This record gives sequence, structure tokens and C-alpha cells, in this order.
Amino acid sequence: MKKILNTSLVLILIITTVVNVVACEGSCIVKSNRIANNFFLDEDSDDKLQRDISGNFIVSDLAKRKVIINSDRQDSDSLQIFMDTYNSKWLNLTSKKLKFIENLEAKIKYKAKQDAINGFNELLAVRNRSFSDFRDLERQLWHFNLGHNYVNISWQTILNTLGIIHQDEIKNQLVNFYNIFAKVYGRDNVLRMLYRIKTEIITSRTVGYVDGRYECIKNVNNINNIYDCSFIQVMSCSQDVFDRDTITGSYNSGWWSTDNILSIITHEYGHVLGNFLRLDAANRLKINRTATNEANKWWNSNNSNLLDNDNVNIEVVDNDTNYMILALAKNTNINNPIYQKLLSFAIVRSNYGRTSHRDLFAEAFSQWIQTKPHQRNVAWEKLDQFFRIDLPKTL
Repeated sequence: MKKILNTSLVLILIITTVVNVVACEGSCIVKSNRIANNFFLDEDSDDKLQRDISGNFIVSDLAKRKVIINSDRQDSDSLQIFMDTYNSKWLNLTSKKLKFIENLEAKIKYKAKQDAINGFNELLAVRNRSFSDFRDLERQLWHFNLGHNYVNISWQTILNTLGIIHQDEIKNQLVNFYNIFAKVYGRDNVLRMLYRIKTEIITSRTVGYVDGRYECIKNVNNINNIYDCSFIQVMSCSQDVFDRDTITGSYNSGWWSTDNILSIITHEYGHVLGNFLRLDAANRLKINRTATNEANKWWNSNNSNLLDNDNVNIEVVDNDTNYMILALAKNTNINNPIYQKLLSFAIVRSNYGRTSHRDLFAEAFSQWIQTKPHQRNVAWEKLDQFFRIDLPKTL
């Protein structure tokens, strides 16, 4: 689910930066020049057991890197501001952790290795593209047979419904996005992951969200009342989904990870992929297969029930975000779970992604695909290793 950074949160961030107050669940700690006197929470057991980590192992050849990439944001998206504002829902704030964060933020600024950049660029090569152009993408999204129904997704209809006048950039970006997605995870997987997309007026400044539920129909043989079941997954987006000011403003403030025109759509597809990951192998093959007109009625009624962890059959990946966090920490010598989460916080450059497990995964996916070529740094390289190389092996 993609939300806009509202005025009150911006105010909180500003106030936090100026007066340096850390908000805590049970109490508050005022930061000042007394940092040297350890005017923080006591070091917790995680810190005592953890080695002195400098972040030098984030990639094996960091010492050889020469080029440093500076952020192109108006606000450089300080992780400390986020920590001060939320006081970390996942961990206690200590001086050692702050030092760890500072070191990581310095390390990820080095340019990604050229092999990673070349590998990603190959995903956009004209040869072996799943979708030759926008018309071909529309045709396949509309006619792909799920089993009992067709996908019937039309971006042209969505763009027209939203009143988008200048559509060429969006169409080109959609073709690129789907081709990258399909080359990494397979065309049929990408087409079957989502059953419907609709546009609607969404409240609470939410610009998009993904919903899912299980739908079961009687087996065609109807023996002993056996039912076929599959997970139905749908997406909804508001009129702001392609709003340039919304996207740019949220990126510049550090709230979202990219400012591409497809930032919101890519984020929501990150949720689609995350939900797909959490299904077992059999249900991945059956996703949306039993969708019928009853699924349409459910979706159009606006009474959809949000997906939760308990109604998904777990197999290889117990949690999409935990799996990503472990993968990002691979070969880093960062073994403590708390510090592994901090590492993912530094790699995924999105304060919105740091508010929840689910949005961390979605923002990471968006950052991987939509980072500008000249901004591909070590953080992007780590995400590329996960989404382009490691994750397809699991699927």
C-alpha cells in the first residue's frame, strides 16, 4: 500500500531535526552534546553480543571502489531522522547502532559494479522481449487465460479513466517494466500474479493498494464435494497514481525510494510479488486460476478483506521481507538479526518502507527496477543481487 507523506509527518521530521528529540514508547530521551557521555539507552544484549561492525563487508570489494555517487534528492533521506521520529518499531536505539547506521550510509554511496549494471541492462534488450510494444502488452494482459477466466487488464482503459492526457511516457515505462519483470520471473508468472486492476477514489491519502483472498469452487467432477481453491489477487489505484508532483515530492522528502512515473505502480507490484512469494509452490501455479464472476462481485463491492499472514500456505519463503533481509545480509559478516534489519534500512532508501515489513519489500522492489542509471550505487547492487539473481532461484 502506497501512502503520501502528509503534512503532519513532515512537521514531525522538521521538529525532530531541529530539537533532536527521540520519541520513545515508554519515555523520551533528549539528545544534546552529552552524546559523548552515553546519554542513550543502555546497550542492549544484541549490542553486547554483536561484533564491532563498520559496514566494511557490505560488498567484498568495497575497498577497491573509486566512484562515489551523491544523492540527487533535495533531502538526502537521513535514516537517523526516521529513527528519531518513529524510535524504531523493530529495535532499540543505541549509540552503537547509530554508529553502525552512519558507517553503512557512507558505504552504500559507492558506484555499483559494472557487471551488475550490465546484467540489469540486458533485461531491457530488444531480443527475447515478452512484450514487443504497448499494443502487444495490452493484448496479452487482456487475453491471458487463468483457467476459469481471463485477466482482462487494460492499461489504456485505466489511463483514459484517470484522465491522463500525456500517455506516451507512461506506456513506454509500462512496457519496460513488464519486460524486466517477465525476463526475471517468467512471462506466465507475471501475467497470472494479478487478476484485476481498478481505479477508484481512495481515502486517507492512499494512492494504491493490493488485496487478496482465497476463492474456492466445486471440482468439475464434484466428487465428495471436493473444491478447487486459489488465491485471488487484485490491485486498486487512485487518480494520483501517476501524479508527477505527488511522486517527486515524496521522493525528494525521502519518503519513497524512486521518482519514476511508475513509482507507485511498481511499489504495488512489489506487494503482488511479495504475496506470490508467500504462497507455496502449488498455490503459485494456481494463483487466480479459480477466479470467476463471483471474484468480480467481491472486488467491485469494495468489501475486500486485506491479506494477512494466516491465510497463506507457507513453504519455502516464510516471510517475503524476512527472506529479503537475510539475503541482503549474505556475505556481509552481519549476523545479528537486529543489525541485519538495520542493514536493510540503509539499503532501501525509503522512510515509508521503514514503517513496516510489507512496505520495505515493496519499496525495495521499486528501488531496484526504477533507480536511474546514474544513481545505481552499492545499495542498488545489493537489491539487484537479490531480485535479479537470488530470488528467481527460489521461485
